[in-house]
Amino acid sequence: MGTRKILISALAVMGFAGALAAQTGQPAAGTTKIAVLNVQGALLGTKDGQQLAKDLDAKYAPKQKQLESQRSELASLQADLQRTSNTLSPEKRAQMERDIDDKTRRLTRDQQDAREEFTGDQQRMVGPLSQRLMQAVAKYAKDNGYALVLSADSDLIYATSSIDITQDIIKLYDSGAASTPPAAASPAKAQPGTTAPHK
Repeated sequence: MGTRKILISALAVMGFAGALAAQTGQPAAGTTKIAVLNVQGALLGTKDGQQLAKDLDAKYAPKQKQLESQRSELASLQADLQRTSNTLSPEKRAQMERDIDDKTRRLTRDQQDAREEFTGDQQRMVGPLSQRLMQAVAKYAKDNGYALVLSADSDLIYATSSIDITQDIIKLYDSGAASTPPAAASPAKAQPGTTAPHK
């Protein structure tokens, strides 16, 4: 699973995009200012978001490589069985089929374990970043008199680029003016046997 999709899914789980409007300040009397934010782009555009993506890639790349090796080995065994099936003894064919079944089950378990570990890790890491980004959105909206901030990541059909505040939010976030930096934004260092997601 790509890091960008991972971050999007983490934000969706936490209901970040849908909560944008509820965090904005009150507009000035007689005005209705509306802005649009690309939540994914904002998070990945911040220095913390970029570091998070690098940390995830570094931690899980070795396991991803291991899973790819397992899949390659399994595909090779399946091809061998198909190619030699007519010439193998019943006993040899049965042994190869058992080996393939065992490796298939092991790969399935490894992939499931990897997804679960990775999901927990990325949600733990994205949580503090999304909270700080929300604070930046709220501050920006209040300071600039926006009544509503819509998420471009959800079911937005059209919006002119002139009301897109994504770059402004990234700058505000990185400046640290909206809140204190998130704690523990990086994952623990990978240990031997660490699992990684596959999709």
